[in-house]
Amino acid sequence: MIQAKIIAGGKSEERLSLAKDLIYKVLNLTKDKPWETLKNHPDFFLFSPLISLGIAEVREIEYQIHLKPYSYPLKIVLIENADRLTIQAQNAFLKTLEEPPVFCLIILIVEKKSALLPTVLSRCQVISLPAKVDVELSNEEEKKMTLALDLILNGDVGQKFLWAEVFGKDKNSAEASLAKISLVGQKLLKEKPQPKLVKFLHLVIFFRRYLDANINPRFALENLFLSC
Repeated sequence: MIQAKIIAGGKSEERLSLAKDLIYKVLNLTKDKPWETLKNHPDFFLFSPLISLGIAEVREIEYQIHLKPYSYPLKIVLIENADRLTIQAQNAFLKTLEEPPVFCLIILIVEKKSALLPTVLSRCQVISLPAKVDVELSNEEEKKMTLALDLILNGDVGQKFLWAEVFGKDKNSAEASLAKISLVGQKLLKEKPQPKLVKFLHLVIFFRRYLDANINPRFALENLFLSC
């Protein structure tokens, strides 16, 4: 059995449901054992970051990973929202993912596997659910977002602030704009590898967490666009 797995795609409840099914199967437990009871077991550790996971948090996760199981045949470490791992944290996690203890199963849940570094993906078994389709673009919108993306990546500071003002009128506008611009970016990546665009799409995932935390949307977008 591969001991590091990634569950990606689909809706959040579908990803968690699949993780639960896998955990119950691995531990040979029946579904009549409540999930809340399992979550409180000493051989199960759940990490669900609100904003980001840095190197310090990865060290804590690794500590838990290397503790031998108390009563279950395996220790289970489940990381929800693993797309919130910073790039530095992902790099720090590589050795553990490559050679996890034989008594531990590591499961990472992400919305999109592209949020994780290729080196992380290569060390795990990736289980992909059908992508959630919730963003559609008209031809006019796609042209607008393509132009905006080009100016955000290659334009001057003034243009970055301008697009932050256009997209950051409120939280809903900012979230919708980031979803649309990400869709355009993913289409462009299929046509041609662009390291700068890859970095931007990773940053989008990170900065969308600030919107979830109710930080001023225009301020969040300004910081995102200036980071490119």
